[in-house]
Amino acid sequence: DRLTSHSGWMGGACFWGHLTPSAQHALPQAFPSLGFLASEGPMPDELALNLDYPLVTMMRDPFDRIVSAYKWWKFMVDRFPGTRGSICSTYTAPANATLSEWIDYYPDNWVTRSLLGAHYLYNFKSPLG
Repeated sequence: DRLTSHSGWMGGACFWGHLTPSAQHALPQAFPSLGFLASEGPMPDELALNLDYPLVTMMRDPFDRIVSAYKWWKFMVDRFPGTRGSICSTYTAPANATLSEWIDYYPDNWVTRSLLGAHYLYNFKSPLG
């Protein structure tokens, strides 16, 4: 019921990746109805493995993920000129970039980097190896 009620979930797109293990444990105290946390942003670099709430992630087809990320970025830079527009301000691209131009600015291996932690996503110019 906690996963389907829609009353106890929290999206943690950007803040989640910056929480320490003690802050991760404190979320239910700050948000008493928390049933689960879903995030499109990065995992924390140090993840508490004994949390009292489930974490939810969704794996998508990589091509669909990239096209969706471009459309979101384009919407954000058009709607809010002067902002980065990227999820969690991870990268910057010229506001008039086409998809083929934008892809050069988009972090490679987004999902892998997000699961490895904020350090790997925000330092995406460094190789994963």
